This record gives sequence, C-alpha cells and structure tokens, in this order.
Amino acid sequence: MVDGQRLNDPAISGAGETVPKYPLINIARVELIRGPGAAVYGSNAMLGVINIITRREINKVTASVGSLNRRKLSILASHSTDDVKIDFFGHFDADNGDHYRVQDTFSSDLITTDDPRELADFSLKFKWKQTQVNLQHNQYKADNFYELDSISNDFNARSSQLTSISLQHNVNWQAVSSWFWLSYNRSKFNTKSQLTAPGDLTTG
Repeated sequence: MVDGQRLNDPAISGAGETVPKYPLINIARVELIRGPGAAVYGSNAMLGVINIITRREINKVTASVGSLNRRKLSILASHSTDDVKIDFFGHFDADNGDHYRVQDTFSSDLITTDDPRELADFSLKFKWKQTQVNLQHNQYKADNFYELDSISNDFNARSSQLTSISLQHNVNWQAVSSWFWLSYNRSKFNTKSQLTAPGDLTTG
C-alpha cells in the first residue's frame, strides 16, 4: 500500500510491477504489519501488510545526471491554507543501461546488448476539511534485456503502468468517529520477447 491505498495488481494478486521501484525521495517511512490482516486491509493480506507513507508539506526540486546517460528529476511541492492542503510529487528517472558482450541466443555469434530503462511517477494529494482525494500514477519501461532467457535487440521489451484514485471522507458524530473510503485501481503490463530464431516459423 501507499498512504493506505492498495496497489495490488489484480492479475497476480500481489504487488504491482512499479511498486518495488517507488522513488526513495518521496518516502517518509515504511510501516510493516506482520501476520494476517485481511479483516482490516482486505483480501490477500494473509502474511502481512507493507504501507509506504509518503512525504508531505515539502517544497523541493532535485536534478542529477551521471554515467550511462543517467537523468533524474524530482519535484515535491506543497501548499496549504486553513481548510485546504495540496501535496504534489513528480519523478523521472532514466538511463541508457549498461552494455554487455554475450552470446546470441539464436546463434553462436557474440553480440552487444544493453538494458535501457525509464521510470516515471507522480502523485497528487488534495485535502479539504474532512475529505481527501489521492491520485497516483506509476509507469516503468525497459528494453533489450534478458527476457525469458533470450536476447533480442530492438525486440525484447517490458512496460507496466499503475494508476490509482482514492476518496476518503471522515465522519464525526457525537462520540462516534468513522470514515468512508472509495478507491479505484487500474494496472497494465506488457512484455514482448523473441522465442525463436528469425525465419524458423516461415512456411514455404
């Protein structure tokens, strides 16, 4: 979870592809609850729950470049009044990947391959009095790397996207305090890999 919002991928009933790559610069702390927690956190919380708490009320911009054409940019912005609080986070991280000299999967030739990647993430948290809306979007892309134990430059690729929207409203009535929570998740995962040598499936 991120800020209490479940980010499980419905296709695998586990953490989405982008969650393990969540930017550290936007993490305030990580909560770990061990043991079954389905009664509180819903299905699939059988062995434990991990909740990433993001940073709030921070205005900061960082940028860096490095080897392998590494580019990284992070923006944290916050604004608040008596009734309204807004927190924005944007992050972009990409590089051309390392270079490898390996044997071609479909021949005995040595070829040069690499593993370029690209990660983008943004979130917007809006709170007005007792109502809060959270919007998150993460996407990841990688090319040319080992995929299903095969190598194929300009063909192998993997990409994933995860979008979540949540609405929370707190209700206080006399001595009773409760809250209403509504959320929506959408995930997309694509992978492409060459399984046979060129021409193997060609019919004459």
